[in-house]
Amino acid sequence: MPQYAFFDNTVAAPYPVIGYFNTDAINYQNLPPALQLLELNAAQWAQTRLNPSGWYVSNGEFIKYTPPVILNLAQQAQKIISAAQITVSSVSYPSINGTYNIQQSTIIFINSELVSILTDGTFTNGETIVGWPDITGIEHNMTITEFTLFGKGVAKWYNSLLLITQTNTGTIPSTPYPLG
Repeated sequence: MPQYAFFDNTVAAPYPVIGYFNTDAINYQNLPPALQLLELNAAQWAQTRLNPSGWYVSNGEFIKYTPPVILNLAQQAQKIISAAQITVSSVSYPSINGTYNIQQSTIIFINSELVSILTDGTFTNGETIVGWPDITGIEHNMTITEFTLFGKGVAKWYNSLLLITQTNTGTIPSTPYPLG
């Protein structure tokens, strides 16, 4: 008499194994429907005795499967922050479209440029145009208007993600992040 893995075929595949039947050892009065049983060979049965968890049935095969980890909203936001990149898109100023590194040090540099613009009307180098590198190293020459739009966009994007990490509520910003 065979041994069986009993699996739940009412959920999306792969189907989790929810029990085992050893008809060699026990004479069962009733078994689940045949559509929910997979006959196991001796090696497969031995594996289930060592570790009965984490087995699934996929296309009639007995497999070890680790379901993907589903991140909550706060974890998703933290993952985006940890990636340290933002992709921005501007219809009004397409020359600033790109993907940029956004780390704590980058945010400090962006803020220092914005403070300089607010207090002096120029970038920290005294100019009215600054080259800001994207992740490929290509510098995007930004005017004060463009950089202010970029800096405000980065701040809104970062702050919205930071708030989500703290509250586990909100909406993950779109990618690319629209700047206007």
